[in-house]
Amino acid sequence: MAIWQFGFQIVPKGCRGTKGSEDDIISWEGQLIPCEFESRLSQIIPINNDSGENGCIYGEYDSTCIYILKEQSTIIEISCRFDLRNLAKTLLIEILELIKLIDGEIYISGMYHAPELEILVSLMECSSAASFCIDPTDYLSKLHGRSCI
Repeated sequence: MAIWQFGFQIVPKGCRGTKGSEDDIISWEGQLIPCEFESRLSQIIPINNDSGENGCIYGEYDSTCIYILKEQSTIIEISCRFDLRNLAKTLLIEILELIKLIDGEIYISGMYHAPELEILVSLMECSSAASFCIDPTDYLSKLHGRSCI
């Protein structure tokens, strides 16, 4: 993930299993996802032609994108990354509406959050991606413990 991207998983609401790490998956297997989910997503963010056989990528890797991992055409995991260098409020609202459509919630840093604009914006504002986008030099200086680069 690029330093300017804010990333999280979209997980089924109420499936709050134990996760050992951020790399563990909370699976969508067995969950009902409306058939229009992917078609509506492709209207918001075009599908990437570089999508692999085990999943689909909507958008670009180093920009705003949503990755859907599949096993035998069944959605297993949904991950989202927002490019904080160039992000429209309308896109946030559309993605949040899709999360609500599939009865999902936001999972980041071991915490579950409702798919609400105020909550998502607050999470983004506190992120290292936002710190970098606001002032890259200051962010990198603090990262390396120096006063200037």
